[in-house]
Amino acid sequence: MPKRMTEVMTAQMIMFRGVGFNQGKIAKKIGVAPATISYQLNRLRKLAEEHGAKDVFEYYIKALDFEDAKK
Repeated sequence: MPKRMTEVMTAQMIMFRGVGFNQGKIAKKIGVAPATISYQLNRLRKLAEEHGAKDVFEYYIKALDFEDAKK
């Protein structure tokens, strides 16, 4: 398992969560612990409250290559 989430992994997490995957499935698809997904979702929620959800989403979604997302 990677030691930290990359921007691409975070973008994939946002995408999978947006289409309804639960934290366990997201963790399995990305290759991290479920606790990592929980932590990252909380971190993103705080960032969205501070900077706006649209800005946070746009920042991370730029890192996503939709071909990589199919994995």
